[in-house]
Amino acid sequence: MKKIIYISIIVWVVGIYNLRAQQVVIHFPLMAGKEAKLFYFAATQVDSLLTTIDVSGKAVFHLSGNDYSGMAALVVSGAGGIEMVVSEPSVLAKCHSSTVDMETVKFPHSEENRFLSHIFITQSRYMQQTAWLQAGKDILDIIALYTSGTLWESVCNFYISLFNHTAGEDKQQEYAASVLRTLDRLSAPYYEAFLASTVTETERFGWYQARDSILSMLNPSFTSSIGSLQRATGAYRANNGQIMSPLVGLNESKEPYGKTLIAFYDSDCSSCVNEMFRLISIYPKLREEGIRVVSIAADTNKERYEEEIKNFPWEDKLCDFKGFEGENFSNYNVIASPSFFLIDSKRRLSGTFYSVKDVEEAVKH
Repeated sequence: MKKIIYISIIVWVVGIYNLRAQQVVIHFPLMAGKEAKLFYFAATQVDSLLTTIDVSGKAVFHLSGNDYSGMAALVVSGAGGIEMVVSEPSVLAKCHSSTVDMETVKFPHSEENRFLSHIFITQSRYMQQTAWLQAGKDILDIIALYTSGTLWESVCNFYISLFNHTAGEDKQQEYAASVLRTLDRLSAPYYEAFLASTVTETERFGWYQARDSILSMLNPSFTSSIGSLQRATGAYRANNGQIMSPLVGLNESKEPYGKTLIAFYDSDCSSCVNEMFRLISIYPKLREEGIRVVSIAADTNKERYEEEIKNFPWEDKLCDFKGFEGENFSNYNVIASPSFFLIDSKRRLSGTFYSVKDVEEAVKH
């Protein structure tokens, strides 16, 4: 019912002021130098105009065709955004705050926008969220935003903020569902970039339920080249019994191992060196139990690495010389060394350990 009321209000407002729109002028003195983008719509299509607010805080958007009459969305990088009615020859928006929202932006010469602001502010914030979500797949034009620089982060942050301020008790699930709908229509590289940004935003807001809902829908074979997303995915899979990422650089084994022990270490770490010697001592037992051992070094010095692995009796020794930023370290969300991961034949995590003694105890059971 709220949705129907809101749409009716918008149709009424736009219909009454069915004039020929020519330009949108903004005067935001505290946002000089920031990028501003105006989205305007035609059925399921979206067009946008990008400009930079000048030193005086002014920017002008010129709409092509001079006959646009409808809704538009204005987003200022790092400051927020609003919806507005564009149905006059010139729409003037003023803001003397450092943030852009329906409470801080004023329309001194626009009756329809003053009325719309009143509806947004005093009647129902739910209506504001509904309007954005109705246009969400157009406003979040990921392919267009992909090369927009700082505007990308601004829009992603603003979108989650809408849910934070206007949605109900299920705001996290509503946000996750919206993100997943957007992901469904994206291909590489937009899919990965948008996924990484939304996961980052959920962690900024402490929305771990939303983050986990998004990550739970990923294909088990999905891997990322973006470090933050690699770690978030690895942590989720480890904590929720999901299939862990395949190890980069590891060849298929000819032997039928039941489990694999992955040892993450750093040759410059004294405790790592000690634990790796302990691992050498129990390796015959692990092999007897059908456990494959794979060591992965965080080394950046090739000579040091090659000297260290001479004493390792197992066959599988990996290092990409990228330190803790390496793909395997990121995919398994390794934040300290030594760390040991025991996975089964289907790559499901059986346990995480930080000493060989703990590994030995786990293997006994």
